[in-house]
Amino acid sequence: LQSGAEVSWRHTGVVEIDAIARTLTEVDERLKLKRQRLSEVTEQIHAAEEHRRAMNLELHHRVNNALAMIQGIANITARSATDIVSFRSNLSDRIQCVSRISTLLVSKSWSTIPVRELAETALAYGDPELEGRIDMGGENIDLRSQISLALGMTLHELFTNALHHGALSNATGRITLNWFVENNPSPKLTLI
Repeated sequence: LQSGAEVSWRHTGVVEIDAIARTLTEVDERLKLKRQRLSEVTEQIHAAEEHRRAMNLELHHRVNNALAMIQGIANITARSATDIVSFRSNLSDRIQCVSRISTLLVSKSWSTIPVRELAETALAYGDPELEGRIDMGGENIDLRSQISLALGMTLHELFTNALHHGALSNATGRITLNWFVENNPSPKLTLI
């Protein structure tokens, strides 16, 4: 339309209705897209909430297991302690070992752990003199996380016994830890 031109009401009304209809159609399409996106976001929120619930249940399960294990460690430590000082020291050593192994498990996303890494973590002697008196070697073997904590604690106990009563209780003693897999008839980890 040109400026100042005469237009009949009927023609102007149709033009305005067509413009309004196009605008409403565009708005409707945008609203459909927004509803679809809102639905997708809602599904993602529900999935995230379900994942959070599952993670909370798993965390609860692991915390209960850890508490039961710590209670067992405290009971074992109490049975062998001769006084409160030795109880405190031995309990602390054992709990620190559990903590180191748990940190290793988390760093590996609770998947598998190489035997050497588990042994080094469990022994964690921290004394440079002892480091030269401990020999380790074996095949590259990855352990499932389910057995890593128990094996790590066993290695820690053996190391502690060697330190207090065995080869490492004197200035020249040495220990050796080797491992390999035997396949008779099924795979079995052997530590010597």
